[in-house]
Amino acid sequence: MITDLQLLYIGNIAQGERLGTIAAQRGTNVLCAESMIEALGMYITLFPNVTIIDAAHPDAESIYQHLRSVDAAPILVLVDESLPVLWTLRHDILRAHGVLTVSRHLSASVLFDTIADLANGLSLVSSGHRRVG
Repeated sequence: MITDLQLLYIGNIAQGERLGTIAAQRGTNVLCAESMIEALGMYITLFPNVTIIDAAHPDAESIYQHLRSVDAAPILVLVDESLPVLWTLRHDILRAHGVLTVSRHLSASVLFDTIADLANGLSLVSSGHRRVG
């Protein structure tokens, strides 16, 4: 089991900070990035255990492509099932590259538990898509 996780969150800083609050209570550090350059720089210099990308971020697909070009994994992509983004719809392809998609509406606590499971290599569900009410 991985302890002392370091996470990279790319998206809305307020949401990243909520995740950071929960993570800090569990001994984990969350780095938050708003821009593509900031996110890629943090990834290359800090090599986080898990990278979280909010698909609603304007550069989400580009960030994902750049991270995949250096075989970054695992990656968790936060999606909105009611407003899907085209590049996130192929869960089978994403999963083959170490990417898990989950609802962006998860509470910070449930999101952290999902991230911890991913970092520890646990199979969440056979479909690779975890939906939590």
